[in-house]
Amino acid sequence: MKLNKILLTGLLATLFGTGLATSDSALAASSSCAGSPTCTTGAVPLDFQIIIPQFVRLRIGTAASTDTIVFDMTLTPDLIGDSSSVAGTGGDAGAGEVNVRVMANGAGLTVNVDAATSGTGAGIDCQAASGSCVPGTDFINWDEITVTPNGCTVAPPLLNNGGTGTANYPAAAPLKESCTWIYTYDNTTVPPNGTYVGTVTYTATSV
Repeated sequence: MKLNKILLTGLLATLFGTGLATSDSALAASSSCAGSPTCTTGAVPLDFQIIIPQFVRLRIGTAASTDTIVFDMTLTPDLIGDSSSVAGTGGDAGAGEVNVRVMANGAGLTVNVDAATSGTGAGIDCQAASGSCVPGTDFINWDEITVTPNGCTVAPPLLNNGGTGTANYPAAAPLKESCTWIYTYDNTTVPPNGTYVGTVTYTATSV
């Protein structure tokens, strides 16, 4: 009876020890060496994986807020309507200038950047109680604002009254456009006095 107990204990110890060794080997790559202070283990691999989704990214101006470009002719009334180009203020890249980022990584896809203009009239609308201009009646055409690319591979979309201008970036992967757009007021008309406000909304689409 005592002999059977000893044999059973030894068998369990052998099986348990073998199981531990198999489990440890299956869970991780490892190597060891012994017998010398300068011994070197075998190679132990570690794999890495990086997953990049398909994306399109667009930035116009400050990344976390909306910039405002202002053309103020208060100090130069004698130049109103003389077709001299007027530089703006505001913009995250300088006077009337904004940073532009267009990025995409879809192979074989064209990226279109659209500029949709606001306005209840046909252009940049007069604001109430800002002067003699009449809201809903008086406006400044969007095409009075010129957008000039600086360091860009593709010209920016034109600004149209009540319409959408489009800039087409040809199919390429990856696309990484990083440049600036400069906005100026063409100043070819003499609008009624007042403040005129409008918004351009840009979107990027891969097709």
